[in-house]
Amino acid sequence: MKEVRYKGCLIRANALRLRSGLWEAQVLIYRGQGSPINETPVYDQKGGVFPNAAEAEIHALALAGAWIDAQEE
Repeated sequence: MKEVRYKGCLIRANALRLRSGLWEAQVLIYRGQGSPINETPVYDQKGGVFPNAAEAEIHALALAGAWIDAQEE
């Protein structure tokens, strides 16, 4: 799991291993002080899978950053 802060949000990116052996990106965004009340799961609408956990986590971070940026528009 990777955690980073971006524009006042805490991003928790995780990779979930699938039965196929591929990896799926998962991400939660916490706004403010990281309270569970302000938790937002963000899903990859394309349903991408990745050959390893590191690539899935990198994708999850990019997905979260794009979601946060879109909230400002």
